[in-house]
Formats: sequence, C-alpha cells, structure tokens
Amino acid sequence: NLRLEAVIAERTGELSRRARELEAARGELEAFSYSVSHDLQAPLRRIEGFGQLLEEDLGPRLAAGERHLVERIRANCREMSELIDALLRLSRLGRAELQLADVDLTAMARQVLAALAAAVPERAFRFTVADGLVARADPTLLRVIVTNLLENAVKFTAGRAQARIEVRRHEAPERPGQLVVAFSDNGVGFDPAY
Repeated sequence: NLRLEAVIAERTGELSRRARELEAARGELEAFSYSVSHDLQAPLRRIEGFGQLLEEDLGPRLAAGERHLVERIRANCREMSELIDALLRLSRLGRAELQLADVDLTAMARQVLAALAAAVPERAFRFTVADGLVARADPTLLRVIVTNLLENAVKFTAGRAQARIEVRRHEAPERPGQLVVAFSDNGVGFDPAY
C-alpha cells in the first residue's frame, strides 16, 4: 500500500510539473505573439498612413488605375491588421472567449476571392461559391481560416490556364444538421498517400 501511495505521489508531482511547464510555454507564446503583432502593426500603420497621404495629397491628380492601387494598398493594410489581431486573439484562445456570431460565409469567401484575384490580374479564375453558407463562428478567426484556404488554392493553381476554385456545401451523413463546407480547386493537389 505504501508503494502504491509513493507511485501516486510521484505521478501527481510529475503531472503538476508538466502543468507548470505547459502554463509557462503558453505564457511565452502569448508574449511572443503580442511582441510579433506589435512589431508588425507599427510598419503596417505607417504604410496605410502613407497611402492615405498619397490619396489626400495627390487624389485629384491620380489616374483611375493609380487611385485604385492606392485604395488596394490601404485595404490590404487594414486586412493584414485584422489578421494580426486574429493571430493575437488565437494565441490567447485558451484564456479568451470566442466571439460567436452568424457569419455569412458566402459573402466572406467571395470577398476574399475577389481580393486575391485582383492581386494577380494576369491570371484567369473561375470561382464558384455556393449561396446561403452561414456559419456560427468567430468572424475574425473564420476569416483567417477562409483566407488561408483560398490563398493556398490560388497559389497551387498557378500552373493552370484557368484556375477553378469552389466553395460549396458538403453533404456529411455523419454530421446531420451541421454545415460542412468544402473548399476545392484544380491545383496540383496532394499525393493520396498523405
């Protein structure tokens, strides 16, 4: 009986030590994420500010195409700032509540795809996004996921004459009543072994 108590005490001590190590690692990750987000936000704010100055100072003299480019720079700065904020929130996920809301995934995917296509106007795309995709999720974190999936689709269809990217409802009998969304493209794909 004493031997069993000694083993239990030893295992309890080991679990406590590992819990402290995990908590310390999480704290370090949060501090690192905060530092990175702060270090990225400052130059991003400056770029957005320079874009605003260009718009204000040269606004009437800018050609339509130039004005569009300045607007895109500023919009991309704002989007990057949101992504950095999402990264910071993600690092705090263990301590923070998700901000759940009904998110129009159809509109979000179309917006992300339009921005991605505008960034590479020399490429041909055919986008199909199903109507009525609404998810209950954290909007900022969902945007990070959607952006990442669609950026990968754009990147890995680069060798195609016309990239086909689809976002659709997927029937999943194992998840009745739940929205399951499939992202697919005609890119290089994965080796089935992986």
